[in-house]
Amino acid sequence: MAPDQANTVPRPLAGCRVLDLSLLLPGPYCTWLLAGFGAEVIKVEPPAGDPLRRMSPPLFTLMNRGKRSVTLDLKLDADREALLRLVASADMLIEGFRPGALARMGLSVELLQSRRPSLVVGSISGFGWSGPYRDRAAHDLNFLALAGYFAVPAQLEHVAARPQVRLADMVAGQSAAIALTMAWLQARASGRGSHVDASIFDAIAGWTSPLMLATEPDAAPEQLGHVMADSALYATSDGRHLSFGTLEDKFWQAFVAAVADVAPELGDARFAKRSGRDAHKRELAALLTAAIARRPLADWLARLQGVDTAVAPAYTGHEALQDAQMRARGFVGTAADGLPELHFPALFSGAMPASLGAAPTLGQDNESLLLENRA
Repeated sequence: MAPDQANTVPRPLAGCRVLDLSLLLPGPYCTWLLAGFGAEVIKVEPPAGDPLRRMSPPLFTLMNRGKRSVTLDLKLDADREALLRLVASADMLIEGFRPGALARMGLSVELLQSRRPSLVVGSISGFGWSGPYRDRAAHDLNFLALAGYFAVPAQLEHVAARPQVRLADMVAGQSAAIALTMAWLQARASGRGSHVDASIFDAIAGWTSPLMLATEPDAAPEQLGHVMADSALYATSDGRHLSFGTLEDKFWQAFVAAVADVAPELGDARFAKRSGRDAHKRELAALLTAAIARRPLADWLARLQGVDTAVAPAYTGHEALQDAQMRARGFVGTAADGLPELHFPALFSGAMPASLGAAPTLGQDNESLLLENRA
């Protein structure tokens, strides 16, 4: 980062100390976001460590760079007292237990805030602290299903298939980071903390509800305005895929012109306008399926090189990481330890937050942090 860019990257959370009791993905992703904007994150782990350390060491490293680590067994009185000493200097405490678990440990929200009245306590749970599903077990795919993710067709041949990423978990972490930041700003102004009840179900429902509310529940895919023949994936002759997003007529027409010698049927006047493509969705989909299957991906990409149209390859493996756009923006980089690191996906006057550094070894800060708070 150039010296004149350093001050353009916001660090509004500098000076904010966060105790992160969460494990696996939603909570650690949330606190990774907070750390990127200046928060000091102390990862409070059980003696066995965050299970993600064993399940996926690379993912653990990506989600926990720049944090500190202490180990505490919260079933023990002495370790609960150690946590309360840390609370006395904290601004946020984030936990991912089931509702009620923290209180059963003897660490209720009320007790925590009695030690630090301005403390923001963030609870990230499956369904939140209220409602009939409060104590129900679930994971990412269950939240998607219950929040209606699979309810609204996205293509003409509607297929229910799980996303390739842990979408509900990541959305929940991002939503929680926004909510916690707002609560912390309010606590700074008022001197009084609050409890942020962040639900994974609520977070993904917030994404799925707008389209459900705007869609007739029993409408066939071809009756839905957002389902288009030219907004879909089509297989090439070598088993790869092209993605289409030719919503605007100019993009469709540019594509048709570029492939006219090998797929002249796509130039049918009925499809030239959006209204026509929508009126003949099934027929156009069949033509696109047949046409794109005639040639390999590389041939289609060569024909579309430099064409102003919304058609792109569907990358596989690590191809996306080598894409020129991905590399130019720099959101995936290599840290000083030689391992990959992520940056927040936005630039600030051309700059991005600096590297967060290494992920902590288990309990590496026990001596400095736990002794510090005995004074």
